[in-house]
Amino acid sequence: MRLIIIVLMLLSFEINAASFDCSFKSLSKIESKICSSETLSKKDEILSVLYRVVSDDIENGTNYGFKKDNDFLNTQKKWLNKRNSCKNKICIESLYDHRIDELLMQAATIVDIRTGGILKQHLSKASGKQAKDIYDIEVLWFRRYRGNNVSALDGKDIYHDQVRAIVKFFTDDPDKPGSSWCGASNLTHIVFLAADEYNVLTESAHLQNNDCMSHPNLYSGFVLSDEGPIVGFGDSGEEGFKAVYLIRDFGGSKWLKVLDDKYNENFHRIYNDPNSFLQTVKRNGWKLP
Repeated sequence: MRLIIIVLMLLSFEINAASFDCSFKSLSKIESKICSSETLSKKDEILSVLYRVVSDDIENGTNYGFKKDNDFLNTQKKWLNKRNSCKNKICIESLYDHRIDELLMQAATIVDIRTGGILKQHLSKASGKQAKDIYDIEVLWFRRYRGNNVSALDGKDIYHDQVRAIVKFFTDDPDKPGSSWCGASNLTHIVFLAADEYNVLTESAHLQNNDCMSHPNLYSGFVLSDEGPIVGFGDSGEEGFKAVYLIRDFGGSKWLKVLDDKYNENFHRIYNDPNSFLQTVKRNGWKLP
């Protein structure tokens, strides 16, 4: 991924000079050192391009996930202060290399968010379906906000950035590949996802239905109520909509209220991924307010 991003940048931009005008008479000592070095000039321009990519806004419902560095502007300012305190070229080049690597990781995450890679990984984990078999993904409901996790540490809730979504997608029916008496056979899925600021899936609920079966088809499978979003079988515009679970707007261990416990296969999963925010807090013994 690192090589791909660099190649794309080299193809898209004429990277042969620093990101600032080296003809200015009021250059700082660091800027003069950068301008006098072809290597530093190219790295400065590469970093500038990466900065524009990473600082681009991704705050909307079609982009499921978080940037790796949610305090991006402050970390960039700290890096600039370190760079400007360097006394020689070796120091400057080392800081550029480190920051470029950091921003490449950020850019790779943003590409994964924008292309739906993170979303598809979570849908696969929540439903048990292989990512390559998931298609026609539609985000029906989306919310990014600050809430508390499904577990508590020392009797206190841990608050952190979260993203929650209700997503519809399709997969081929493995029992009826290709086609059947009712035409192309597929499974319709409705999945609730909750992920933390590390883009780790922390909770999910999954419903599926075959369009060829005689019981109520899962069309939109989603309605909004005064209490929160409701997921179930049927179309939101029909009186016969069958509610299965309600998504609450508050956190803790009760994100879901079961309205019909008959559908319990893959219904409610709580994950304890070691890379999640909660498990990282516990492992490192971080002190949180």
